[in-house]
Amino acid sequence: MLLPLSLGPLRAAEPRAERVVFVGIDGLASWCLERAQDIPNLRSLMAEGAWTLRKRSVMPSSSAVNWASVFMGVPTEMHAFNKWNARRPALPAVAAGQGGTPPTLFTLLRVQRPGAVSLAWYNWSGIGAIIDTASVSVKRYAPARPGLTTSDYTRQAAEEIVSLRPELAFLYYEELDAVGHASGWGSADYYATLSQLDACIGQLVRALKDADLWEGTLLVISSDHGGKGKRHGGFTLEELEAPFLVAGTPVRRLGSFPQAMVQYDIAATLAWALGLEIPEHWRGRPLVEIFSN
Repeated sequence: MLLPLSLGPLRAAEPRAERVVFVGIDGLASWCLERAQDIPNLRSLMAEGAWTLRKRSVMPSSSAVNWASVFMGVPTEMHAFNKWNARRPALPAVAAGQGGTPPTLFTLLRVQRPGAVSLAWYNWSGIGAIIDTASVSVKRYAPARPGLTTSDYTRQAAEEIVSLRPELAFLYYEELDAVGHASGWGSADYYATLSQLDACIGQLVRALKDADLWEGTLLVISSDHGGKGKRHGGFTLEELEAPFLVAGTPVRRLGSFPQAMVQYDIAATLAWALGLEIPEHWRGRPLVEIFSN
């Protein structure tokens, strides 16, 4: 059973992972992942780890709103990011710090473990307004530009992960969401882009294994929302359901797990994995059952 939400701060008895590497794929819809054909690396990780295609986004199913919940551990009405490109809360956020936003997973790591190294790579500037960049040891905003392929972006990020060996690394991709808006969720272009991102995930996993960093690594792959037609932001299951996949040596080989999951459960689960104290105001609950004993 899942551990019930505590009335006070909560932490794991000990860290379950030496490091967390979190791959965020904007606009990855569960229904598209389910139907995709050419994604061998994702399929392999799903076979080796634990996953659900029924994780619900918070409402509305927009990017800034949901990435805020992913990292801040609370729903929309608490962090108050209320639209897709929001850079600040629309009203005073609950438990806001000096920057006006609630503490993020990066904030927790910096405060509770000041010597820890964290890393964030992202190619959409909106992520920088959400993750609390002041608490991130190394942040790389690398927007799309001629000559920078998705593979190059991945290689550079992987090289820095191998070099710095951060306890928390976030690698964000905006490409799939852009193709969804241009060509449609479930289109041939969408699946071709997903296949390219699958190759990048394979590239990242190989880099971790080649550097002897796979042991102790919790690899997380998830998304902010799905899509329908050429849009998202609405209240259909196609827009609200996004996958959550974990793999690596700290993870039990569960395959699909049936427990209900909401976007803000991600922050609590990753904090639990790192042995961090989960704030009392967070509404997410750690999925403790996915970890090996």
